[in-house]
Amino acid sequence: MLSHLLAIGLLSLAKTSQGSYGFYVGKALTHDGSVMLGGTGEEVSSHWLQIFPAKDHKANDTIVVGVTEDAVMPGKLMNISQAPHTFRYLSMEYSDFEGFPAPLTNGGVNEKGVAVRDIWAQNRDDLIAMTPNPQTGLQYSDLARVVLERASTAREGVELIGQMIADYGYADYGGNSHLIADASEGWVVWEMSGGQKLWAAERLGENDVRVLYPGYIEDFPVDFENSPDYMGSPNIVSFAVEQGWWNPNSTKPFNIFNAYAPQEEGYTARDGGAKYMSQAALEDATRAMAPVTEKDLIEHVRDYRISDDEAEATQFAGRIFKKVLYYTCSDPESYLPVVQNMLHGFENASFADMEWVERAAHTMVEAGQQEHALDLLTFYSHARAEKALALGRTMADALDAYVKLTGQFRMPSGDRINDPGLGAETVNCLVGWDPDQPADKQKPLKRFRRSK
Repeated sequence: MLSHLLAIGLLSLAKTSQGSYGFYVGKALTHDGSVMLGGTGEEVSSHWLQIFPAKDHKANDTIVVGVTEDAVMPGKLMNISQAPHTFRYLSMEYSDFEGFPAPLTNGGVNEKGVAVRDIWAQNRDDLIAMTPNPQTGLQYSDLARVVLERASTAREGVELIGQMIADYGYADYGGNSHLIADASEGWVVWEMSGGQKLWAAERLGENDVRVLYPGYIEDFPVDFENSPDYMGSPNIVSFAVEQGWWNPNSTKPFNIFNAYAPQEEGYTARDGGAKYMSQAALEDATRAMAPVTEKDLIEHVRDYRISDDEAEATQFAGRIFKKVLYYTCSDPESYLPVVQNMLHGFENASFADMEWVERAAHTMVEAGQQEHALDLLTFYSHARAEKALALGRTMADALDAYVKLTGQFRMPSGDRINDPGLGAETVNCLVGWDPDQPADKQKPLKRFRRSK
């Protein structure tokens, strides 16, 4: 079971406010009786797998949680107590969302076999409007990390989320959910905006399939405290009644989605985020695959009918040259001239090619061979792009090897993404300088000297 959670639960390479999704398949529907959890998303961001060792903590140790004033729904950070002991876990870390301090976790799996996955889950405008400014509490990544660090079962993970929200509050960007699973079962947890500490959870059993795109929970018992299959904040039903979002005297059952999701005409729980396939269609397709194998779900998670994003499975120039940028800016005095000379050399070679390529294409057009001219231009463009990608790999590999073999590799210092040029270290080869002015026109500013 653990191997499936590792292989599938960590396929999550991204998360966006309108792009991430997750799969759950109960153990009665899999070929070997394993619970399966998977997911991915579409944001462009730095991502890396990281193993966090088990660790004992001092009695007064704390962790920083929440969002900053730069978030789309502003907040302020706070310190909460760390657990005496945290488990070993594997996490997909990433660095996206302004105002949500990196590194964030998109989910992972811990030494106890508990896996968690973040999935967006919007709330109705009324909740977003009543969110305090600034908001405080744990955000979605904080909650996922707490589960990975502290939960021994999926149920315990849900209880931890509920306790954290009750004790410290919840901060977000408009609503979020989590898929949590262990060897026996899964849970959907939906955390609500609004500053009311609202959340709800539904158990997923061995015969269940759930696709969250976005996260959802539908019918929910008003006496959920007496059911082993549901959990929630004490006010999850009463608050909806107080706001007039559900009438307890009506014949309609209490429904979390109907009460707390966006109130758009025709918007239902199982078709809310679809590009090409709805959640309903995805769930039906997944169930039809039973008994589902690990390979089946891996293929299903990256199905092009769900998402049109393809960069995460290919070599991506943006990521390769970003790596070149990071290494270059770690010591621009040493590396920038070399990198610039290589880039200029490549550009000059391309300019030199333009004369004969354009002349040849023009000759073909004049001879009435427009398709041949188009083929030539397309072939040259593709070939040159491949060479540019190869150049990026060469530079990244060379810088990576040199920096590491000479003992200069280190993590960046500080926690700021941007700096006005007054001394903090940033990923910028022009810290303290105005890039629109020549070097001899720069104002004298205190320069940050990077340690070797």
